[in-house]
Amino acid sequence: MANSVPVRVLSLAMLASLSGCCSMARLFCGPDKSEWVPIAYDTPRATVATFLEAIRRDEPGVVYGCLSDAFRKEHDLDGIVVTAAWDKMREETPGLHLLGYAKAPAEPTRAAGNSASFEIEAEGVLVRLDLVRESFWELRYLGADGKPRETSTRLDPSQADALLRASDAEPDPIDDLPQSNVSIESRVTVHPGTAALRPASIERLGVGREWKIQAIAVRQP
Repeated sequence: MANSVPVRVLSLAMLASLSGCCSMARLFCGPDKSEWVPIAYDTPRATVATFLEAIRRDEPGVVYGCLSDAFRKEHDLDGIVVTAAWDKMREETPGLHLLGYAKAPAEPTRAAGNSASFEIEAEGVLVRLDLVRESFWELRYLGADGKPRETSTRLDPSQADALLRASDAEPDPIDDLPQSNVSIESRVTVHPGTAALRPASIERLGVGREWKIQAIAVRQP
């Protein structure tokens, strides 16, 4: 893990002369309450932007949602107590909180298949975020009490690929543009402890893919 980053503490007199929450003064400001950027994980940059925004607003639940299964297991982070998990992350990665006002780069430093990396400089600290594209099978439904419930199963990329089918279709008869036939192979999902569901109770069923953060490294540039 990277070395801790020293932070110069400004005097109260100097802070009083600063306008707004700029540069080092941001360390002393509360969570940002302006309009959120969209919370999304469909591209590497979308996940990085979501992660940076969650840090800026001090939103542990959204921070946790940006992390891969492997990262959570490696650092023993508990999704039930997300605030404690976020506190542990900051303790293990000094300087991470400085990312709050950084901007997500337009393009990754490296991108290859199901992985990508970004390097972000913030307040004299260089942070590298490694991301991985995770695949999963998801079921969302209404329980007997009418409340929405969900269950998901993590899939290897090859498992997800095996469930999906795509083939060429006849061109669109109106504008002659190419088309594709897309389908999902049959898969049985058992959710224990739930009474038999009616088809009308199922809200979502299918394969999904999201980009999540698998590793974080902090160092001085």
